[in-house]
Order: sequence, then structure tokens, then C-alpha cells
Amino acid sequence: TPFHVFHMLKKVRKDLCRKSDEEISSLPHVKDTISEAVILILICISTDCLIRNKKMLGALTSIIATDITIKKGLSTYSSMAISTVGIFEVALGNKKIGYRLGELSLKIVSEIPAPDVAAAVIGQSSLCLLFRKRRLRNLISLFPIELEKAFAIGDSCTAMTCLFAYVNARLWTGENLQSFEKYLRDVHRRLFDFGQKELMMYFNPTLQLVLNLQNSEEDWKDLIVLTGEVMDENDFMKQSNELSEWLLQFYKMFLRYMFGFYKEAESIGKNLFRHFLAKNSFLCLPFNLYYGLISYEQYRSTGRRRHLRVARKCRKFLEHQHDFGNPNATPYLRIIEVEELSLRSNNVLQISQACNRAIDVQIVEGLT
Repeated sequence: TPFHVFHMLKKVRKDLCRKSDEEISSLPHVKDTISEAVILILICISTDCLIRNKKMLGALTSIIATDITIKKGLSTYSSMAISTVGIFEVALGNKKIGYRLGELSLKIVSEIPAPDVAAAVIGQSSLCLLFRKRRLRNLISLFPIELEKAFAIGDSCTAMTCLFAYVNARLWTGENLQSFEKYLRDVHRRLFDFGQKELMMYFNPTLQLVLNLQNSEEDWKDLIVLTGEVMDENDFMKQSNELSEWLLQFYKMFLRYMFGFYKEAESIGKNLFRHFLAKNSFLCLPFNLYYGLISYEQYRSTGRRRHLRVARKCRKFLEHQHDFGNPNATPYLRIIEVEELSLRSNNVLQISQACNRAIDVQIVEGLT
């Protein structure tokens, strides 16, 4: 029950607060083989539960695994447990605790080599925790080596967790689409050669998005759906889970904005706005930017103030991220500030200067 989950979380949180990161990362390796096996089983259960959208059970198993770690010592899989607890803390609004646990999980995984979990820890910690304080472009360098290790040992689940974070980090931090397509096609081929059709299904939306963005020949109405060379979005929806479905819908919203179908884009964004990924992962930054831009366009075309209220909520969200110290929020905030200024002012020079400031940030930080 939720009571058991929160009671256990409160206990583990207190235990973690009593120790410094150095003390936790210096804990001896667990000598009890049964405890180590239990941690492994709990992490497997947690991962499966989160994929199946059983959030409470997934959180509880990671919390228990973290509790065992504190009492018995570090396991190869402790970093994954701590990282998952950090994500749960963020979902509850405890962002500083979540960031701390993200950093701690990376510290542990660097000291206890674990190729079958390292890629997943780096992926989920970067995308859901560390992006709040670290530049994502710097974090990206951590991905390729661990990703290759996961592929080398055939751990497809760990590889996919890392790959999901890696490709989205590259996509939304200004990757050149042509070179990015080349990388995505290479990964697509490897997954096909490994016979990983299920994993290809979760990877394909990003590749199809990149292909659609570069296609200048087809009717635009054909390019706002993720049906094409590598996938059929209707088949995808029949097999998707909550996270992959949210990502697909976000991509569809983005494509509709890019090709000028603002009303349809706004309808999709409205259904995505309150999801965890729209508030508590790196994807919250591009989502709130583009949903905000869509809402500004809808306000301009309809005059309805509800669209303006949504646009300003998105801008306020990005401002909050920036004020909290998120270095990745600045490029997104500067763009949406230009949109807000263009509504408030007719001063062409002032708007032009704001545009130039936004462009200068993009040159330094990078943004698709």
C-alpha cells in the first residue's frame, strides 16, 4: 500500500541523511551472498514494475534494496537502487535529495564496475536527476563506453535504458540531423542483427522523427505521423507502455508544431502536460518550450486567453528551472522569452536584441 511505501521511504531517507556520500560510497562490499542476491532480485522486480507502470511496487522494491545496502554493504546493483529512489524522491518534489542520490549512484557505479547496470544508472540518473545541475552536453560523454559494454555482454534491457536517454539527450541538445541519422541507422542495424525486435520498437520513433524532419518531398500531412520507413505508429501503440507512448505523443506534438498544425499539436500537448516526464526529466525542457510556443501561436490565431495562460505556465516552468540553477534551461527560456516579449511590445529593436541574445545562447549551448 502507499502507506508501506512512504513509511519505508521515510526510514531510508533518514538513514541516508545520517551519512555523507563519502561514507556511503566507502561502505564495504556486501559479504552476504544472500543479501546480494536479494538486491539483484529486487532491482529486477523494480525495473519490470516501472516498465509495466506499477510505480508503487517499483519504488518499494528499490527502497528495500537501498535499505539492505545501508545495513549490509554495497552490492553491484546498489547504484541502480539508489538512482531509482532518487527518481521517486523527485516525483514527490524532493529535487535536492533526488539530485544528491543521482550523483551518489554515479559515484558508486564508478567505484564498483558493473557493466550490466552501469549504462542504465548513467542513463536514468542523467535524464531524470543530474540534468538539473550538470550540463547535459558534458554528461553525454559518459554514455558511449557503458553503452558499448552493455551491448557487448548482450544486456539489451540495460542498453535500451541508456540508449533512450542518450539519443534524446543528443536530439534535444542540437545534434546535426544528418550525422545523427547516420548514428541512429547504425544502432538500428545492430539491434536488427541481434534479433532485438522488441527493443527496435522502442528505438524506432526517434529514428522516424529524424527522417520526417529531413523529408522535404512528401505532403506535410504525411510527415506529422510517425509512420514511414522504419515504423508504423498504429502498430507501435498496440505494444507500447506508458513511457514509450508519452514519448511518441511528444514527438507527434513536436512534428505538428514544426509543420504548422498548431491546433492538433495543442490537443496532444494538453494530454501530456501533467505527466512525470513533462515535469521531472530532461524532456521537461523541450516539452515546455514547444508546448509553450504552440500555445502562443494558438493565442495569436484565436485570441482565447486560456492559450495564453498555458503558454505563460510553460514559461514560468522554464524560469523556475533556470532560477533553481539548471544550466540546461537557459537556451529554452531565452527562446520563449522572445515570444512573450513580442506580445507585450511593438519595439522592433527590443525584440531584435532579445532574438540575438537567444541566438547567442544557442551557439554556446546548442538546441534543436
